[in-house]
Amino acid sequence: MEHHVTLSMEFMIKSHYELARTLAAERDAAMHASRVIGRLPDHGPDLGERETALELALDVMQSVAVYLNSLGDLEEAVADQLEIVLKDIPFAEGNE
Repeated sequence: MEHHVTLSMEFMIKSHYELARTLAAERDAAMHASRVIGRLPDHGPDLGERETALELALDVMQSVAVYLNSLGDLEEAVADQLEIVLKDIPFAEGNE
């Protein structure tokens, strides 16, 4: 039984590692986009139309929101899987 739990944990670790790598890539893209938007002047001839600038800023904010939401989903998935593993470990039953 312990071997089965150990194998399950190894597979979960690998899948969480890949999820974390994906989120890191999304984070880098969101951070880069937010830096670019942050360096744009509030007004000026290079900014273009106001609506275009607002749409681009909204796109960046949505990208950051999606990234943060993905982090929350990852945290929930890790917690759910950890709960299942801890229920399968015999010594964890007496500690509840």
